Amino acid sequence: MLKIQRLISHVSVEILCMIETLKYVALFVCFLVMLVIKKLLPKKHDYV
Repeated sequence: MLKIQRLISHVSVEILCMIETLKYVALFVCFLVMLVIKKLLPKKHDYV
């Protein structure tokens, strides 16, 4: 029983770390997309 509990807590920690990493990856991707959009759009449509 204790082994299973330990395994579950270990897995949940792994999942939390993955979620944190994904958050940063998503932010980075959004930043890149914004840069690309700024490059593609004409200057007069520059919102940012």
